[in-house]
Amino acid sequence: MKNGQQPIFRDIFAQNVIVPDKISIDTTPSECNDMINHKKCNGNEMKASDNKYVFDHEPTTLKYWMDTVTAEIINCFLEKVQLYQQSEDTNFQTPIGTASATAGNLSHNHLTLVWDTTYTHYTAPINQLVESGVGTLTRQMEGEKSFRLQDDDNQLDFHLILRPPCLPLQQNCTNCTSAYDFVGQPKLYILTGEIKENSSSTSTTTPPPPNAEIFNIPANIQYIRDQLTDHENELARLIQILQCDSRKAKHERAIASAQYKGWLVASQLNLPQCTNLQALGRTAVVIQCKE
Repeated sequence: MKNGQQPIFRDIFAQNVIVPDKISIDTTPSECNDMINHKKCNGNEMKASDNKYVFDHEPTTLKYWMDTVTAEIINCFLEKVQLYQQSEDTNFQTPIGTASATAGNLSHNHLTLVWDTTYTHYTAPINQLVESGVGTLTRQMEGEKSFRLQDDDNQLDFHLILRPPCLPLQQNCTNCTSAYDFVGQPKLYILTGEIKENSSSTSTTTPPPPNAEIFNIPANIQYIRDQLTDHENELARLIQILQCDSRKAKHERAIASAQYKGWLVASQLNLPQCTNLQALGRTAVVIQCKE
């Protein structure tokens, strides 16, 4: 909606000096709905043209001698556009920006967009390739259906659940592919195939579309968490190995020393008083005296 202004000055020679000007003004959702229902712009009839309704006129001028008069008129432009939304509870893109799923209207840069879900047309979901690449697929625990897909180059980590076998008639489904669901991202699934080391397809990737970032952010956070968990597990494993090696070394020293001084070894091992350790090969017998 625009406000057309024309300051008009009539000089001493009866000539009109006109300075045209148009200013964009904000339109409320109620004003937009009124234009949609009545096809009128501030009481003036709007003309239909190519799926659009337009009212565009110059202000009516009143001529006064040696005086300046400002004439104004409201011009309107109404256009019907088609909006697409993946699901009812998600935000969607519009010609003037991202709209909330529950708002019903959106205003930006003096443009107002309103929509009505009464005439929503539902279509079957269509699979769309978001991104492709190369990663390492491992099973979380033996015998379970949970897997982990790791892409170290892009620092992405996905937790997956094995899907039922796909039908060969489905797109991108062959005997060499397996389908997995993403944990925490129900709208995504992945198809995997084995890649041999000498295959030229190992470097084949599909560049991600602009909206792929919203899927990669959770995967990147998961990658950081899994890396920390892996380091903690590796540290615990190394500590366990050191403790085991320490117990083995202590056992071997005790067996070796028991061949010469069993009483001394028993005291070093904090065995009860009056206890002797007698070595027999790689084992030892504890001999304890009685009163």
